[in-house]
Parts: sequence; structure tokens; C-alpha cells
Amino acid sequence: MSRAGLEGGPPTLLRALEPVPHTPEHIGASTATARVLRLGLLGLLLLTPLPFGSVQSRPLLAIQLTAALIAVGLLRLYASDSGSLTATGRRSLRLAAALIGVGLIQLLPLPWLGSLSPASTMDAILRLAALVSIGWASALVFRDEADVRMLAAALALSGAFQALYGAVEYLSGHQHIFFYAKKYYLEEATGTFVNRNHFAGYLAMTLPFALGLLFPDHAQRHTERSWRARVLGAFESGGLQRILGGLATATIWAGLVLSYSRGGMLAAVVAIAVFAARGGVGRRLFLIVLAVLLVPSLFLMQQNLRAPGARMEALPNEFSSNAGRITVWQASVRWIAERPVLGTGFGTFEDVFPAVRPPSIDRHFDHAHNDWLQSAVEGGIVTLLLVATLAAGLLLRGARRPTSSTWVQRCVTAALAAVAFHSLVDFSLRIPAIAVMLAVVMGVCCSRASGSETRAPVLATR
Repeated sequence: MSRAGLEGGPPTLLRALEPVPHTPEHIGASTATARVLRLGLLGLLLLTPLPFGSVQSRPLLAIQLTAALIAVGLLRLYASDSGSLTATGRRSLRLAAALIGVGLIQLLPLPWLGSLSPASTMDAILRLAALVSIGWASALVFRDEADVRMLAAALALSGAFQALYGAVEYLSGHQHIFFYAKKYYLEEATGTFVNRNHFAGYLAMTLPFALGLLFPDHAQRHTERSWRARVLGAFESGGLQRILGGLATATIWAGLVLSYSRGGMLAAVVAIAVFAARGGVGRRLFLIVLAVLLVPSLFLMQQNLRAPGARMEALPNEFSSNAGRITVWQASVRWIAERPVLGTGFGTFEDVFPAVRPPSIDRHFDHAHNDWLQSAVEGGIVTLLLVATLAAGLLLRGARRPTSSTWVQRCVTAALAAVAFHSLVDFSLRIPAIAVMLAVVMGVCCSRASGSETRAPVLATR
């Protein structure tokens, strides 16, 4: 791409569909840039959950600064390899750009369209731009099975660490997050997150990648092999990966059980169901998954703990209580009716909710506990449609008949299904660590690694 085309801004980049000639210097620079971006993205995934999910100002600033550096690298990479973005990636990028455009319009002092809190909206736009940068970079650098396998290992490792750390703190009664003594959710495991639901939501998204390591290729059933050959095969490189995947799966499930999060556990069940359905898991593999999940469950049941479904008994109260989620959702709908087009402004829910909060709610709500609904409150019907179109496009891509790299499709589709379901009952996507992971997963879903979309020959970035 010429320098003039690059300086033309994002619209010009999105129209640049023709690959450019590559010299050895271009290829070497692109390869180095891709490697640096991969390391940066993997570092974000591993580090962002540790400081309370990066909800504080300093970790959030670090994410945004890292995303800005990533943006510089990905523009350089895209300029030298313009054919690397798939058709799904280009559509998703246009939708993301449209979402940022909605936020920018909200900053204008327009009646019924302007933000009710411009400062909050500007902060939300910067967060969204950082996530778009992370997702775009992920689509460019996680391009083949080896790249995604590395990513899956990082996510499975992070999920297993969170689950193990949360379980140890909970079962020991220590209940700390590193050097910080927990004040809330002392009866549940939360890992390095403060909230049990965010902890469970994070684990539900990492669970499909642990399953992906356990079952990297559903077609390899090894039905013709004897049990002795299978045991010996477990010590091969692929067998070791499956062992580690099984351990990660069992550990993550144990963390989910100890979180006692109703929405998180249901989201994990959705992820497992989508993973199994997409991979055509047969009876034998289904039994293996069942055993991997039952072993930690049976162990925990011997520890005289609350039953995992104990909080399910209180679910009817959630619907009948005047201060529960249903009441908050009903109040939120009133704001959508007041400002249906572009909403109250990105990031403004905490500012506007007191105006419609029913007298029966004496608690402070800074989120709607439903990310889909909150997107409509803050961005109107326009934003809800953009978000729904983006999510539907990625989920439908994963639902298509697989042609190659099937295990990648299963992992990303199951993770997206889990977070889409969990967002109906919580606000996990407002937690930076989870939002970063979602951006990376969406990027991988748009990459060549997760489907058969092809472009003109592109240079290797490994």
C-alpha cells in the first residue's frame, strides 16, 4: 500500500483489498512485527486478570497504552500485508468503527442525541478503541494453528491458575487476593477477581480452550488402537498436551463450582454444549468429558461444602424481589424509551440510573447486570443493533460446516457463546481483563486460522 493510502485513514485501509508486492525487507519487518504483537497480546491475556481484573485506574491505563503501541505495530503490519484480513474481519472492523462513530456523535452537543456525561463517554470511547486495536491485531497475528495453539495454552493456563488460586484461598479459609484481604464474597472463590460472577465468567470463557487442548482433533478417535497403545500414546507430545488439557479442564470446572455463580456455571454449560455440538463429539469422548468434570465435583462434595446448586434455590426471589435484577432491568427500559436512538451516552449508566431508580432499590447500581440491555441504554437501538449484528456474524461463522482448523472454530465459537449468554445476567464485559480476552477471541474468530476464507497469497508472519 502506498504512503498516501495509509495516511488516508481507516476507511482507505478498509478498502485496500489488493496485496502489494513484498521485498525481503518487507517480509522480515512484517515477521518481526507479528512476533512482537503476539508476545504483547499473550502478555495482556496473562497479566490483566491479576490486578483485580484490571478494574483500577493504573492497570486500565497500562492496557490502553499497550493497545496504543499495538495499534502502531498492526498498522505497519497491515500496510505491508493488506490481504491478511478476512472478509469476516473486514465486516467486523467496519461494525467496530461504526460503534466508535456512535460514541463520537454522542460527544456533539445535539439535543436528544448528545451524551449526558461527555467525560464518561470519552473514557468509554478510549476503552472501545483500545479493544478494537487488540482485536484487529489478534486477527492479523494469530493466523495459523500453531499460533492459536499457543493462544489456547495461554488461556487454559490462565484459567487454571485463576481456578486453582481461588480454590486454595477458599478451601483454606485464607481468602486473600495476593496481599489484599477480601472484604466481599468470603463464602465463594473469586481467584484474583473481586466478584464471583466475573471470576466465573472468565473461567467459562477459558474452559473451551482447555477442552480444545484435550480434544484438538475430534476426527482422531483412535478406535482402532488398543488400550496399551493409547496409554503409551499419552506420553507422546500430543498425548502430553491432552493430559495438560484435561488437568486444566478439571481445575477450571472446580473453580466454577466453588464460585457458586449461577450465571457463570450456566455459561460454562453453554460453552461445553457448543463445543461438543461443533466438534461432533461421540459417545466415548463425551464420557471422557463427563469423567473430567465429575472427578473434581465429587471431590468437592466430600469437603462438607455447600451444594453447587444451593444458590439456584434463591432464583425465584430474584424475580419477585423489588430490589433485584428484574427491577433494575425494568427501570433501564424506561431510559431506552426516553432516548431510543443513540441513548444516554457510552459509559453513562451510573450517572443516569439514579434518575429512574425505583424507591424500593436502596443499593447503588453502576451497571445494569445485563450488558445487552446496558448497551441499549447507553447507545440506543442503533448500538444494540450494531453489537447484535457483530455477535451474530461471528457466531454464525462458527456455526458453518467446518472445512479446516475445526478445533479453532469450536474453541472460539464456544467462548463467544458463553460470554453472550453470561452477558444476559451480568456485566462481565465491563471488566477490562474479560473485555481484553473477548477482543482477542473475536480477532481469532476473524482470522484465517478459524475458517476457510482465503485471500490472495500473503506473506508468512511466523
